[in-house]
Amino acid sequence: MSTHTRVAQPRRLAFLDTLRALAVLAVMLAHMLSEVSPSFGQFRFSIFDSGSFGVTVFFMCSGFIIQPSIEHAPSLRSFWRRRIYRLYPLYWCSVLATAAVIALGLTRPNPQIAAAAPLIVLANLTMLQNMLGAPHLQIIYWSLSFELIFYLIVTFSVFAKINRYSITITAGMIGATLIVEVVAPLLGGPKVPLALCGFLVIMFSGVLFHRAAEGQISTGAALSLAALGLAVNIAAALVDSLMRYSGWWDNLFLISAWSASYVVFIGAYALRDSPLLALPPLQLIGRISYSIYLLHLPITLMIPPIGGPIISVAIWSATTLGVATITFRAIEQPMIRRARAYDRGAGR
Repeated sequence: MSTHTRVAQPRRLAFLDTLRALAVLAVMLAHMLSEVSPSFGQFRFSIFDSGSFGVTVFFMCSGFIIQPSIEHAPSLRSFWRRRIYRLYPLYWCSVLATAAVIALGLTRPNPQIAAAAPLIVLANLTMLQNMLGAPHLQIIYWSLSFELIFYLIVTFSVFAKINRYSITITAGMIGATLIVEVVAPLLGGPKVPLALCGFLVIMFSGVLFHRAAEGQISTGAALSLAALGLAVNIAAALVDSLMRYSGWWDNLFLISAWSASYVVFIGAYALRDSPLLALPPLQLIGRISYSIYLLHLPITLMIPPIGGPIISVAIWSATTLGVATITFRAIEQPMIRRARAYDRGAGR
């Protein structure tokens, strides 16, 4: 039996696939260009980190779509079944494939790839390895752990029937970020990892724009609270810079990336009905973005640079897109269909 009111299923929003495409391309190119261009790596970690830009856009997209997905699902059980089928099979393949290529010595040494010790691999299979005290087998896995935490919070809000109070929940997240990541460190309190709460603020900002799109809150309210959340995250980054590096602007590369991601997401939201945000190439990349995200780093490290930076990046990108297309069709799509078929067969 459903624990919440069932409403019509939302239609797929083309502008989200376009945003996902831009996000995953930004992440992929950040890692690839860093492998072949020391000057780009220096720019990335001093002025603008395109990887952080991409992840932030992903988080806002998740907020926009996950909240209504759980509210429109026949039940909480159905929602989680679909999420598990959607996320874990390909993720497990990524973890095991990464462990295999490390064990066989097929990748170049890289700080973004952890050692493939058995316990590390087992912890990574849960997608919650950071909570288990284990390193991420691929550094990009950290964002998936935050996604799961967001799903749990949204699930609780639906179960507790407070999910419609999105403004209050987001304001609470902003307040928690302000206290934990800004005020407490300045007063000599414990220092927590930067954006520990702030990433949830980013996701719930996406929720606000969904509410605005559905006419449940005003666009002005969504914009105002999102701007406040960004301002608090920037303040947290400045405080983190001061505490860790003794300089206010050492996190400029993150501040600029977060700010740009908000501008891009809000701009795409404003133009969401434009045909420019439904271009077929970007739609395709957006649909396979999860495969690209999970596979691009080991592929980059398995294939040695060939013929200079441009050719190397082109080879890595083409290989990643090709393999991601195969895994999307062979793993992602069948698992999505199986979860839906299960719900139809169960009559709920």
